[in-house]
Amino acid sequence: QVLDTYNSVLQAAGSVQLTSSFSLQGERKGGIDDFTGTYQAEYDDFSGTEYLFGGTFVEREAGKDVFVQCNLEITSGTAQLFWTYGNHEVETLLEVSGRYSETLTLPEGGVYFGVIGEGFRGTIDLCIE
Repeated sequence: QVLDTYNSVLQAAGSVQLTSSFSLQGERKGGIDDFTGTYQAEYDDFSGTEYLFGGTFVEREAGKDVFVQCNLEITSGTAQLFWTYGNHEVETLLEVSGRYSETLTLPEGGVYFGVIGEGFRGTIDLCIE
C-alpha cells in the first residue's frame, strides 16, 4: 500500500512536466495513462519543444512496454520525435520524414516523449499504446 501511494504521488508530479493542451500545436488525446494516447499536429514555423506523453512511475499498472507509431512529414526546418528517461540525454526516434514504429520498454522513473522543432513546417501523427 505504501508503494502504491508513493507511485501515485510520483505519477502526479511527473505529469506536471507535460506541455499543457492549451500550449500544444496540435491535439492530444489521452490513452489509459499519461504515457499513452494520440497526437496530431500541423506545424507552421515551430521552434521549441513539446512534451507530449510521459511522467514518473515506480510500477506502471499497464506494464513497462509501449508501442510507439509515428508518421512525420517535414516540409522545411528540422524536427525530431524523441524520448528521454532518467538522467539520459534526449534519444531521437525519428528526425526525417517517414514512419517509425517500435515497442519500447519504459524504465522506472521519469520518462517523456516529445517533439523538438526548429523552424519546423510539417505534420506529425503519433500514437503510443
